Amino acid sequence: MVEAWDMLRQLVASSVLPWCIIGDFNDLMTTNKKEGGQRYPRALLNGFSEAISDCDLVDLRYKGDKFTWEHFRGTDKWVVQWLDRGFANKKWIDLFQSAVVQVHEVSTSDHMPLCLQLNRRVYVPKGRRF
Repeated sequence: MVEAWDMLRQLVASSVLPWCIIGDFNDLMTTNKKEGGQRYPRALLNGFSEAISDCDLVDLRYKGDKFTWEHFRGTDKWVVQWLDRGFANKKWIDLFQSAVVQVHEVSTSDHMPLCLQLNRRVYVPKGRRF
């Protein structure tokens, strides 16, 4: 995972533009983002948290389930984690203040898909077209 964290740091250092990143980070920042299974290594928690902090990224707002990945459903080995996330820098958040990441339910994958909603308002034109 260290290589991925370093790559994230390099991406941030290469641009001053507003940006956001969404996907399966396959890592946790805190233990309360996991239920079941074996204990998550503290070094991995700290490493991912430090990388996100070093990049000045913050979690986007979410709607839906707080866990985005599960394994061994219906067994005593069942585990759920929040692995799929969205982060952005302050410049991006200032541009898209109402952005929300919607976590969708799906039964065909162990990951739940994420949908980034940039604007919750629907534009309805008023009056004539021209």
